[in-house]
Amino acid sequence: VDKDVFYSWQAHQELMNSVHQNSGNVRLFWNGEKKKFYFIPWDVSSDPVANDNFGDYGVLARRIFQNPEFLAEKNKILRDYMNDPKNLEEDLRYYDETWETIQVSLYKDRLKVYPNSYANKMYGVYRQEIIDNFDRLKRHLQ
Repeated sequence: VDKDVFYSWQAHQELMNSVHQNSGNVRLFWNGEKKKFYFIPWDVSSDPVANDNFGDYGVLARRIFQNPEFLAEKNKILRDYMNDPKNLEEDLRYYDETWETIQVSLYKDRLKVYPNSYANKMYGVYRQEIIDNFDRLKRHLQ
């Protein structure tokens, strides 16, 4: 397993408060040249803070993080990320820019299931989730 890729992938899941990596959503890519498996994000999602998934790992991650050294390395990556306030600002800026980029096309889509008002509401809900989950994770890693 490529540790850097694995830790980054797991850090992303924890930032999003996601448990999607705990089931069939793990995709591994074998890099024959480097002789290592790489984790590929697939079907990512987030959960609200009320569903605190900190430390909830899939079978493979649970086995890897039984080694305290590996768990400490992953947590250091998260702590470093959380301790730089620019990261949350940049994440939110990227989220807002993405919304602005797709909003007009989304509104014009006549085949969508949900109305534009729902899209506006969910934009705000997920934006707040990013903030809340950042704060939740920061509390866990103090």
